[in-house]
Amino acid sequence: LRRAAKLRRRKEAAARSDAAAKKDNDGDGLDGDSSADSSGGDADDKEGQPEPAERARMIQEPLPCADGFDGDDGGAAAAAGGEEAQGWKDRSAEERASAAGPAPPLADRVVIPARLRRMVRGVSVNPEGHDWVADNVVSAAEATALKLRMEEWCGMPAGGEGEVVEVESLDPEQRFAYRIHEAKIDEREMLESTGQLDKYRALRQIVTGPPGAGKSRTVRSIAALRRRRAQAAARRRSEQQRLAEKEAKKCEEEAARGACLLGAPTGTASYQMRAGATTLHRLFGIPIHSFGKTMNRAALATRARRLKAASLIALDEFSMIGRQMLGKVKYKVDEALGADLAGVGVLKSLGGKDCMLSGDPDQAAP
Repeated sequence: LRRAAKLRRRKEAAARSDAAAKKDNDGDGLDGDSSADSSGGDADDKEGQPEPAERARMIQEPLPCADGFDGDDGGAAAAAGGEEAQGWKDRSAEERASAAGPAPPLADRVVIPARLRRMVRGVSVNPEGHDWVADNVVSAAEATALKLRMEEWCGMPAGGEGEVVEVESLDPEQRFAYRIHEAKIDEREMLESTGQLDKYRALRQIVTGPPGAGKSRTVRSIAALRRRRAQAAARRRSEQQRLAEKEAKKCEEEAARGACLLGAPTGTASYQMRAGATTLHRLFGIPIHSFGKTMNRAALATRARRLKAASLIALDEFSMIGRQMLGKVKYKVDEALGADLAGVGVLKSLGGKDCMLSGDPDQAAP
């Protein structure tokens, strides 16, 4: 039906064009013979030339029409208020918009980057009449509660204690490393009880293996062993000194908590290590940029107290710890414990403490 209507409109347009051309020829002031002669004389010239309607079609830009076909004379019919105009009225808004001219340009506006869009949703910058003081003042009761929560959080180990595997669940190689620490603890306690601690030779151990070999859980098992033995030794001292039950329990908890110093070169590695581990920078007071003496005497005293209480220093991911960092660790330990290390044992480095390095050397080539 659409094609039939299109053909009909074309025929009507051609007829109107022919009628207009004939009218123009009749109004030239020439008689019929002259017109005939003229037409006969120019027949050869007009041969091959397009019809008037075709000429109009060649020089006129095609207009859209309601039936979706371009290039017909629907635009002229629409201008004349014919069937085409009625056809446009029957079309939807989307169809009419598709034939519309170019839209006006949008006004300039601030474009917010995609990464910031979700952050500024519902945000009002400096709203008028907003009481900033009322929203920023914390009551005394809330301040006390927040302070208690902060102190409780600061005392928690990073990442929790983690899974502690009993020695029976370790594989033979892991159990071998565990037994070495048991033997060194027994040796140290025996020499300390006889006053011969200066003969003790501190442990220097490296626990290595590929990813998934169980290095971290071996370190956690050894740390748990050290804490249990330190707690038992503190209990024996409390019984000898006849301390009150509450005070004795506090001493046991402090001895267990400070028996091991666990550190790693990065925060992520220390979190995966768990068991109260932290970064080397925080553990030994090593600044990020400049390096030198510790000017804060309170921080130095706290570090010295922790180092004296510990029997083991365990450093994870040793492949990422270079010689410079190890030198800084040694300097900070010597600074805290002092130059006089008489009675700490045969090995004076790291304050005569047992030291264990764990990690995979293939992860970071030397």
